[in-house]
Amino acid sequence: MTEKISQMTQSVFYLYPTIRKSFRSLVALKSLPLSTTQLVCLNTVGALGSCTMSALAKELQMSNQQLTKVVDALVEMGTVERKCNEKNRRQILVCTTEKGTKLLTDLRCEVNKRLAELFVSLPSDESQSLIDSIQGLLDNLMRLDAKYKK
Repeated sequence: MTEKISQMTQSVFYLYPTIRKSFRSLVALKSLPLSTTQLVCLNTVGALGSCTMSALAKELQMSNQQLTKVVDALVEMGTVERKCNEKNRRQILVCTTEKGTKLLTDLRCEVNKRLAELFVSLPSDESQSLIDSIQGLLDNLMRLDAKYKK
């Protein structure tokens, strides 16, 4: 079991940079007006809906100071906006704008198209195995994340 854990640890250390590199290739960030950090932030806001700066900073594992710079840039681009929380006027909520939602939708469509092109070259059993593996990895990581948040 110790050997398997060691192998998994090694794989995890390679997984993150590999996924990040593959993702950058898929979304062709050069054609987007966003940095990778801005894109991750925009996607997270889109997934969470409106959220406080503190909640967003925690989710992205960034300091509030770092996040403020990222959100400022996204506000300037018109992809997110800040709003006062009607229930607690001291809190600032961040939410996507129509432009931000459209950008995310267009980006997902482009990634879907590129993945479909890549999957054509794989045998169907391998592509299904890859899809199942990625979904299983995500499910397990989310379960672990929930366990550690307690």
